[in-house]
Amino acid sequence: MITKPGQSKTVIQPSAFQGSHLPALIGLLALVLGIYRRHLTGKTLFLGNFDRLNSFLYTLWLQVQGWKLGNFGGWNETTFMGRNLYALPFNYPNPFNYLVSLFPDSSFYLVAGLVTIALHVLAGWCAYWFIHDICRDRFAACLHPALAAYSAPALPT
Repeated sequence: MITKPGQSKTVIQPSAFQGSHLPALIGLLALVLGIYRRHLTGKTLFLGNFDRLNSFLYTLWLQVQGWKLGNFGGWNETTFMGRNLYALPFNYPNPFNYLVSLFPDSSFYLVAGLVTIALHVLAGWCAYWFIHDICRDRFAACLHPALAAYSAPALPT
């Protein structure tokens, strides 16, 4: 807005959501919570997707048991000819997985599912912020994480 000297500036106050990222972030949160609604309500137990179900849970179990025993080693000899936990840089050490070790073993699957839900939400938010930083369009930035949240490997089976 260009004003001449001596003119007062008219300031237009935006509404609470105008220019805000809050609707997109809340929408992505609601989308993920909707996907995992049966786990959150206790009607079912989310164990993982069809691709890496047993591998991820077994690795998480080894990590949790190691943390509870004070053993942070990256090698476990109980499977096949041994398993290198440090060979999974996307998974270990993960501070969110450490949260699972703070709960009793009887809550392992429930808490592991909650951590998965939190990671799913955070992944959507990070994708949103990254895409928005590139294109500066909130709708376009929200579209990709929304579609990715509903992709086949992301859906609970």
